[in-house]
Amino acid sequence: MVTPPTSAPLESRLDYWRRVLRPLSWWLLLVLVLYGIRLHQRLSAQTNVQFTASVPGQPAYPEADAQLDGQPFSSGQRVRIGWHQLVLTHPKGNPRILNLFVWYGQRNLGKIAMERAKGTLAISAAPVAQWLMIRGPEFSITLTNSGGFNSPVPTDRYVVEATYPYWKNSETITVSADATATHSFAPRFGTLTIAASHPDISFQLCRSDGTSVETGRLPVTLAGLPEGNGYQLRALRKEDRQDSVFAVKGGLTNTLKVEFVYGVVSIASEPAGATVLKDGSELGLTPLTLPEVNPGAFEFSLFMDEYETATATLAVTANQTNTYRTNLISQYFTRAMAAARQYYANTDYDRAAEAAAEALKHKSGDGEATSLLHEATVMGHLARAEAWAARGDFTNAITEANLTLTLAPDNTRAKQLVADCTNREQQRLEAIRKHEAEMAEQARQRRARELAEQQAQKRMQELPEAFDVANRLCENASQFSSHQLGTSNSVTTVGNAINRALSDQQPPFQNVRMNWIYPHLFMLEARQRVGIGYRDCLILGSQVRDNEVQIRYKVFEYEHPPDVKLLGGLLQLSTAINITSQDPQVAAANAQKFQQRIKEGVNLVTALIQRATGQ
Repeated sequence: MVTPPTSAPLESRLDYWRRVLRPLSWWLLLVLVLYGIRLHQRLSAQTNVQFTASVPGQPAYPEADAQLDGQPFSSGQRVRIGWHQLVLTHPKGNPRILNLFVWYGQRNLGKIAMERAKGTLAISAAPVAQWLMIRGPEFSITLTNSGGFNSPVPTDRYVVEATYPYWKNSETITVSADATATHSFAPRFGTLTIAASHPDISFQLCRSDGTSVETGRLPVTLAGLPEGNGYQLRALRKEDRQDSVFAVKGGLTNTLKVEFVYGVVSIASEPAGATVLKDGSELGLTPLTLPEVNPGAFEFSLFMDEYETATATLAVTANQTNTYRTNLISQYFTRAMAAARQYYANTDYDRAAEAAAEALKHKSGDGEATSLLHEATVMGHLARAEAWAARGDFTNAITEANLTLTLAPDNTRAKQLVADCTNREQQRLEAIRKHEAEMAEQARQRRARELAEQQAQKRMQELPEAFDVANRLCENASQFSSHQLGTSNSVTTVGNAINRALSDQQPPFQNVRMNWIYPHLFMLEARQRVGIGYRDCLILGSQVRDNEVQIRYKVFEYEHPPDVKLLGGLLQLSTAINITSQDPQVAAANAQKFQQRIKEGVNLVTALIQRATGQ
C-alpha cells in the first residue's frame, strides 16, 4: 500500500489521490454497468404481456389470434420494453386493436372482450311452411306456419329446415360478417284425391324410395303432396292387395280410383253336400256361393266320403256369376271300370258295355268309360252281325253291321259284311224304302189336310162371331134375319166385286164402307135411301178354305130418316117420324107392306152378291 507523504504539498497529495482513485472509479463504474446490464437482462426476461381474448358465447382459445406489432403473438410471450400495438382477431368476432406501453415485469391486460361478428340470415318459404327451424351454435328458433325469416344473427354455420305435411328439406347455410345469406324453399305441391270401390279399403302411400307418406282408409284427400313421379300406393281389402305407381303434378288436384273387382262363384255338385277345399281351407258345402272371388283362375277341390276327390279350375270373370257343376264319382266307378275291362278282354262285349254304362252312371262323360262303352258296343254289333250272317238272316246282319258303321264308319269288317249282304237284300230294301216314302208322303198330305181343316173350322167359327159383334151396333138388329152364301172365288175378289156391285146399283147404295179386319176377313157396310126411310146392309166375308169363301149378310129396313150426328158425334139428332093408325086393318096392311119391303131388300142384296160372285 502506498502511503502519501505527510510532508508533501497539498497539490501533490491531490494528484496522488487522483492517481489512486481513478482506476478504482473506473472499476466501480464498470461494475455498475455490468450490474445494470445483468439486471436489465434479468428483468427483460421476465417482461411479458398476459391477456385473455373472449367473444360472447365462444371459448378464449384456441380460436382467438393475436399479433403484436404485426407479428404473431400469444399471451405470456416475452416482449420488449416500449410502445406496442396488439391486434386481436377471432373467426366469430370483430377485430380489437390495443396500443400499450410495456415496462419491466409482467403486464396483465386481463380479459379483453371482443364484439361478436354478425350477418343477416334471410330465409323465404313459399308456400308457408308448417314449421321453419333455424339451428346454430348460438342461435336457434322454430317458427310455425311461417313464410320466412329475415334477421341479423351471429356469424356461423346454420342448419335451416322447412317442414310441410308431406315434405321436409334442410340446408346448411354459412353466415359471414356484415353479409346477407339467403335461401328459398319453394316446393311444388299437388292434391291427391283417392276414391274407392268399397268402404273397407285401407291404404299405404309411399314415395319412390319406399318411405311411408300416409296410411289410413279410403276414400281420402291428401293436400300438400310434393310434385314428382314414382309414388307407390298399396291398397288392402281383406286378403286382397293392389299396388299402383303414379305421379303427382303440382298445382293440380290429382285423382285416383282404387277398385277391387270380383266375380261370384257358384259351385254345385251331384250329390250335394261336398266339402269345397281351397289351399287346405274349407270354404263350405255344396251348393256354395262365394260372392267375392278375384278374377282369374280359381282352383279348388271337392271332397265327399265314398266319392273320388274332384279337382277343378274355374276361370272367374269379374262382375259375373261363374258357375261350376259336376257329378262326383263314387268308388263304384272304379269297380265298374275294372269289370268292363275284364269282360272286354274275354270278348263278352255286351257285359263289357253294361259295365261301362254302369261306370258312366257314377261319372258322366268320363273319357275312358265312354271309349270303352263305344268299343264294346261296336264289337257287340259286329259279333251279332256276323252271327246273323252265318245263319243266313241277312236283314238282321245288315242292320247290325250298319249299327256298327254308325258307331265306327271306318270298320272294314262291317263294310265288307254290308256289301256282301246288301247284294242279296237289295230288292227287299228298295221295296221297303219305297213303301216308307209313300207312307211318309201320305202322312204329310194327311197332316196338311188336317191343318187346313183346322184353319177352316177356326175361320168358320170366327165369321159368325165377328158378324154378331158388328150386328149388335145396328138398330133393332134382332128383328132382321141373317143370310149366308158361299163361293169358290178368293176373298179379295169377292169383297171388291160386292163393293162395286153395291155402288153401281140404281138407286145406288151410299156410304159404302169396306174394312179388312184380317187379310182373309172383310166387313162391308152400305146404305140405300128408300122413301122417307133407308135400307142398311151388313156383309162379312171370310176365306175359310183355299177354294171356299163364306159370306154372311143382313139387310135392315127403317121407315124413318137416319140419325144426324153433329159436332163430330158429340150430339145426335133423331128425325124419326112415327105414323100410327088406330085402325087395326090399316095397321095390318102397313105391317104386311113392311114385311114385303124386307123381303125385297133381302132379294136385292142377295142378287147383288150372287152377281158379284158369279153365281
